[in-house]
Amino acid sequence: MRNTNLLKIQNLALSSELGASFFTAFLLVFLGMVPKVDYAVDPAGWRFSLMTNILTPIVLISLGVILPLLAKREKRQSLK
Repeated sequence: MRNTNLLKIQNLALSSELGASFFTAFLLVFLGMVPKVDYAVDPAGWRFSLMTNILTPIVLISLGVILPLLAKREKRQSLK
């Protein structure tokens, strides 16, 4: 009985720590994407900076997924 209560408390503590960590990471990532350029001074530059800040991680993650798949496919074809 005592061990199950302790286990529940530990699980709750772990889940709250993980939740706080993910929330902090989420805020840091998305607040870091907001350009430092003043929008009123240069709206076109601000939009361009925001667009590149959003697209760069998407492109890099896509490459990180696609390139290993291509390498695996090429290796499989070279063994035939």
